[in-house]
Amino acid sequence: MDPPKEQDTSIRAIRRLTISVWALVLVLVVNTALQLLTGFLPAMFARTLFDDPHSPTSVRSYPSVDPMADFYDWPLDKQVANASVIVLTKFEQDGPRIKSMISEILKLAPGTTFNYRVGDEYARGSRYVRENTSYGDGEIIFFTDSPATMRYSSTYQGGRLLGLGDLPIDVLRQKIAHPSASEAK
Repeated sequence: MDPPKEQDTSIRAIRRLTISVWALVLVLVVNTALQLLTGFLPAMFARTLFDDPHSPTSVRSYPSVDPMADFYDWPLDKQVANASVIVLTKFEQDGPRIKSMISEILKLAPGTTFNYRVGDEYARGSRYVRENTSYGDGEIIFFTDSPATMRYSSTYQGGRLLGLGDLPIDVLRQKIAHPSASEAK
């Protein structure tokens, strides 16, 4: 055999093999890309098409549906004006727990459905006592809407509301009796 002819044949075979390997690599890359796209694209399209704005993982930001969601942040006059019910509870020791007993209804808007009376236990305010923990004397609880929905509570001790800047309960009573018209809804 002629050496240059053998060399030409070998070179052509190597080139064909190189082209075949690169073609195979290209096919594998395209196949992998298609698999990834078919795996992730439907999920991405579904997320954008069916995004639930009320989902905690939602990407979209919508204003709160509940206009009173930040009730606890409002000024006191506005809280008093928008509350349908305001109650005062007193803590009573009951073995290993303290019960939150409704001692006074400071405000009850006409037509409001409120399912508690003076002397009833407000179970959501009751708790088991922890060692070295002060719970105060009771709570002031603000409810809105009808039927009444609890919105905010603050403990009191010695006649002062701790969560409202140590406001005396008597000052709150005055605000309830004579609400500021400027802070209404």
